[in-house]
Amino acid sequence: CSSDLASGAAERPEILAMRQRVEAASQAVALADAGRLPTVDFQASYQNEQGWVRDGSGTSWSAGIVARYNLFDASESASRSRAARAELRAAETALRKLESELAFDLARARLLVGQADNRLSVARLSVEQADESARLTRERFQAGRALSAELIGVEARLAESRLQLAAAESDQVAARVALRRAQGQPLLP
Repeated sequence: CSSDLASGAAERPEILAMRQRVEAASQAVALADAGRLPTVDFQASYQNEQGWVRDGSGTSWSAGIVARYNLFDASESASRSRAARAELRAAETALRKLESELAFDLARARLLVGQADNRLSVARLSVEQADESARLTRERFQAGRALSAELIGVEARLAESRLQLAAAESDQVAARVALRRAQGQPLLP
């Protein structure tokens, strides 16, 4: 999936947001796992005293270490850890699903561009053939060897071919816009 997304769609805002969600869920797992670890606090103080009544002075200091370990929390930390891991799995699954959807959109858009290009080529050939047929029929009509009904039919086929060419050109533009959207590019170059 991500190889198909390498062409710019990987930088789409949806993908970036989902990757940030996965990263946040990963950090939440680390935080939940850290809740089971013991904590160690260190405290130190120093005090200097000057006396006025007896001209005495003194200094004192103290230091201490406090270690805390939760022996029993009714499985609260394990439950938080499981919930955080479940959220991480959900975020990773959502990211894979989004990447798959975008890869599918990209493949479909590429296919539609190819089909539109083929339809445009066929429509151009059809217009060329209809134009040549109309030219020959006009010459035959001017020479008195073709009926006006034949000329009208050939001109109608030429107009229909030109209409199909215009539709094929429009389809090609729409397919190219859809491809740019699927690639995460601006719609207009």
